[in-house]
Amino acid sequence: MTGESIPIEKTIGDEVFAGTLNSTGTLILKVHQPPESSLLRRVIRLVEQAQMETPPPSN
Repeated sequence: MTGESIPIEKTIGDEVFAGTLNSTGTLILKVHQPPESSLLRRVIRLVEQAQMETPPPSN
């Protein structure tokens, strides 16, 4: 999840992320994880946790 839009070919059984674009053919997806476990949600959770922590005192 870099923000770069570089086409990457996928085949049957490959993992894809939310926001994946399909330029040809039919795309059939099977969801294996709840939305709360998405990569973006995990990043948001880490940022929220970091905001709650206080930095150690500097010497």
